[in-house]
Amino acid sequence: MNKAVLSVFTGLGLLDEAFRREGFCVVSAGDIVTGQDIRNFVSTKDSFQGVIGGSPCQEFSGLKPASLKTDYSQLMIEEFKRVVLESDVDWYLHENVKGVPDVKIKGYNHQRLIINQGWFEPIQRLRIIQFGCKNGGHIEIETKKILKECDSLALASDKRPFYELKMLQGLSKDFDLPEFTLAGKKKMVGNGVPLSMGVVIASAVKKFVNKNNKNNSLNMNFVTDRTVVFITLKSVLKMVAMKLTALILVASLKQV
Repeated sequence: MNKAVLSVFTGLGLLDEAFRREGFCVVSAGDIVTGQDIRNFVSTKDSFQGVIGGSPCQEFSGLKPASLKTDYSQLMIEEFKRVVLESDVDWYLHENVKGVPDVKIKGYNHQRLIINQGWFEPIQRLRIIQFGCKNGGHIEIETKKILKECDSLALASDKRPFYELKMLQGLSKDFDLPEFTLAGKKKMVGNGVPLSMGVVIASAVKKFVNKNNKNNSLNMNFVTDRTVVFITLKSVLKMVAMKLTALILVASLKQV
């Protein structure tokens, strides 16, 4: 995992933190809520190994009235795709709600997975993870039974106390966002990927990356070994040719 991972639509940064806990170096392109518009972001090739992020989901969640829906969420998915192609990364991971369309990108295979926070702790939160990579690989997340007596998930418009939302998302009691209003704090926390879920996702990607790197290493060793054999054989043939030339020369001198 040498290259950094680029985070887009970072929000509170909970998914970033999960990937950092699994050993990734994460660089953020920011978020609209903190003044960074993805449409103004320009990436570079060969700087990142992967792109992670959860684009806005309002139009896919089913909570927004049809009369108020726009194409903003779809446009942001297109921006996600642009950044992936612009960065020319090995893989990408997109997180969103159940109603999100497929995020397929040319040159990458596509995998769509369901993950539920209720598999790991007593909180119901279903999400769609979409993973793509260039080499045809995939990530593995084990499906489990939902734990009984689950609490409801944290929401951006949640009416519960802020400390309770922090607990649901895996944040510490002393976590705060002093520059935001209480409503803004709840929105930021409620929109985030719960740390428990994020760590499971990041761990699955880590296993994929390590396996992929190992396979690439084996392929490199094979190529290297084959090259050494070729060079060695070439050297032997050269020595045989030189000896034959010398023998022919000696035989010619004897005849004279």
